[in-house]
Amino acid sequence: MKTLKYFILITIIISMNVISFAQKTDSIHCKNMNIPNLDEKQKTKIEEIHKFHKEKVQLNKKMLEEKNAQFQEMRVSDNPDINALNAKIDEITAVKGKMMKERELMVQDIRKLLNSEQRAFYDNSMKHKMNRNNFKGKGGKHCPNMK
Repeated sequence: MKTLKYFILITIIISMNVISFAQKTDSIHCKNMNIPNLDEKQKTKIEEIHKFHKEKVQLNKKMLEEKNAQFQEMRVSDNPDINALNAKIDEITAVKGKMMKERELMVQDIRKLLNSEQRAFYDNSMKHKMNRNNFKGKGGKHCPNMK
């Protein structure tokens, strides 16, 4: 009985820490990636761009999850049709391409708001983020300049 109580207590503590961490990274939204000398208008506009982009990404992620689930079902069927599998792969890569294009659109929209000094800082931050994502797994939910 004591062991069960300790297990429940530890589980609650761990889940509170996980929830707390998730809320911090999402709500802060990288404090505009610590771009120097942002005025209030720029901050507001960047947050609007992030919010708009986040909604589109969520829709695309749901679509991608559906297509991946359909692909897995087709893949494990008794007699998989290779042409249907290839078509589903094409659909999945189309959604991924759409997500990449949306991401780049967001980056370019933000860059338009910045002066040359801010843009250089932002570009450098994005370069580090892309390198980190390519070599250390997903990690896209964290800020590039937060260690």
